[in-house]
Amino acid sequence: MATCYLSDNLTRFLQKQKSEGYWIVGLAEESNQSVSQLVRDKPLILVMGNEGRGIRPLIRKQCDWLVSIAGNPKVSPL
Repeated sequence: MATCYLSDNLTRFLQKQKSEGYWIVGLAEESNQSVSQLVRDKPLILVMGNEGRGIRPLIRKQCDWLVSIAGNPKVSPL
């Protein structure tokens, strides 16, 4: 089960969630760490960027981890 959020100020939203104990995890195609390797000792928020540019630099700075999703090696996962 997942809850989806939409925010007018994503940086502020992520900072608030971090202060409440959430891990902030960004999806990044170039990451060597797989989403399956995450430590799940706290609730997490998964941040996805757009297909062309990914996650904006300001938002990437808020992420505790950048991870990729394993898939078919012949097809880009994001």
